[in-house]
Amino acid sequence: MAGSPEGSLKRWLKQINEAREKAIRDHNSQMSSALRRGMKQGMQQGMKLGQASLIRNMLKNGVTPEAIAKMTDISLEEIEAVKNQITAE
Repeated sequence: MAGSPEGSLKRWLKQINEAREKAIRDHNSQMSSALRRGMKQGMQQGMKLGQASLIRNMLKNGVTPEAIAKMTDISLEEIEAVKNQITAE
């Protein structure tokens, strides 16, 4: 009985289940992607904070901005920005 109501119900339930499984996979994929982006962004922010702390400590210990740039490969502009923050504090 291919045209029976039971067959139609089974097909409909199968479609619903497949749609649900796809929605779960899509959701999991989006969450995983968001987590990776968030972790990357957090790592970048942490690195920036660490660099700023290093620059601050070096400046406070009398190291010139040029020497810091040479030792760390951090641009003079970034070093000057940190130096200006120290001055503003």
